[in-house]
Order: sequence, then structure tokens, then C-alpha cells
Amino acid sequence: MKINIIAGELQNIKGPITPLSSINTFTAEFKKGGKYFFNIPSSHNVFIYLLDGKLKINDTAEVQGKYAVVFENNGDGFEAEALEETRFFIGSGEPLNEAVVSHGPFVMNDQTEILQAFRDYQLGKMGVLIED
Repeated sequence: MKINIIAGELQNIKGPITPLSSINTFTAEFKKGGKYFFNIPSSHNVFIYLLDGKLKINDTAEVQGKYAVVFENNGDGFEAEALEETRFFIGSGEPLNEAVVSHGPFVMNDQTEILQAFRDYQLGKMGVLIED
């Protein structure tokens, strides 16, 4: 079993990236039979994405590779058990609880910011793509 802490912390071990908000990101590689309880703050939203393999989550649900699991905020973590060799990504974070407005490729907090983003794009303020 191998767990790589990218950002945030797990079991008081901090990753090399210091996030600006309360988030955790990990990658994990489990051999068949590998089992681990991931302690996650109960205030975090959590998801995992399986790159390949198969996991049993909390001794109940089985998840195949190329699928995601989104958890409810009702505990202090989750247990993952590999039913075969498995690689997966874990992300968790404190909800921002901010308004979200989207239009086309832009996602902002309100309609005024969306209009400003379109204006900035039309004026070339978002950089230039140089194609070969």
C-alpha cells in the first residue's frame, strides 16, 4: 500500500503543497487486500476517483475503476479495501458556500463577473494562444 500526500495532511503528515484553503489531495496504490481508514475532517466534502482496480468502501459498497464516489458529510472518514490492485485519487475540502454562476467556459460568483469575464476575453486580456 502506498499513499502519496499531495496537499493538506493525513495522520499529521503534510504534503509538499500548502493549500490556501482547507483541502486535502492524495493518491493511493493498494495491492489486493490492502485496507486503510482515511481520517478526513467531518466538515469536508470528500470524493474518490478510481483510476483502475476495484475497492470496497466502508465494508459495503464496491466500486470499479473509472468510477467516482462522493461521500455525505456524516463521519470522520472512510475505509477503503482493495479487492484487486487499485489506484485512486482522494480529494476533500471545506465547502466554500459561495454563489456560483456559469455561462460558456466562465464560472464566477455573479452575473456581473460573468459579463466582465466576457469583456476581458473580447479585449484580449486573458492571454494569447500562439499556434505553430
